[in-house]
Amino acid sequence: MIMSLLKAIWAVLPRLPAVLLLAGAITLLQLHAIAWWSEHDANYGWLWAVVIEAGAVWLWASRRWYCNVIAVVATALALTSPLSELALPVLDDHRQAQSAADSLPERMTTQLDRIASLEASLTQYNANVWRKGMDVQIAATQAQLDTAYADLYALQHEQQAPAPTVISVWLPLGMQLIGVVLLQFLVVLTTRRIFAPLNVDPVIKSRDDEESAPAGEAAEGFSGDSHLPEWLASREAQREQATRTAQAMVRAAKPTALHPAQDAAATSLP
Repeated sequence: MIMSLLKAIWAVLPRLPAVLLLAGAITLLQLHAIAWWSEHDANYGWLWAVVIEAGAVWLWASRRWYCNVIAVVATALALTSPLSELALPVLDDHRQAQSAADSLPERMTTQLDRIASLEASLTQYNANVWRKGMDVQIAATQAQLDTAYADLYALQHEQQAPAPTVISVWLPLGMQLIGVVLLQFLVVLTTRRIFAPLNVDPVIKSRDDEESAPAGEAAEGFSGDSHLPEWLASREAQREQATRTAQAMVRAAKPTALHPAQDAAATSLP
């Protein structure tokens, strides 16, 4: 019983790193997938993401070819949401920055025209300052003129700022997208590794059953197992050798039965 239990544990232990990698990869992918699905379905977006990923893992765990074909579709669907969640904000920011750069000359011209119009109005109001209520108009126009100058300074600063380079925009995005794809490949490979058939008997037998089994079957079971530790394999080899030696001694000690004709000839001798 103990040997069989150690045998089963030793066969499962190599899959523990794959389990940890699978859990980490799914967690990272789900953080982005849930955020993307929640934008399109605020109530059940998280459920969409979890069910699609779980379905893909279950389909990849199967050894049937048609399940693996469906798993390819499920994996592509599960991969779309984190890719979109990472790429769309960067693309939107780049599109807005490009549009702002293209419209900058027109905006500066409009702002200069507005400043000229406000200065003309302020000059006219100052010329008629003696009129009743004109001081209110002067104060309001002066405030608008100050705001217009602040906007003009901002546009000038925007014009002088260096444009972002292509590599600064696309390199981080490309690295993130490649990382997401690698994580999805990691999910597939670790799933196939974890759910691969174990090289142990499905039923753990008791020690009495093992001792009562034929020596040939026991030797076949242990000699073909490459997952046993060295000390356990050595002990099983010694046990097998002792069994074979005992059987050989029993066969050598047993008298050989004679043929009836040979027995009669032997008794007729003087």
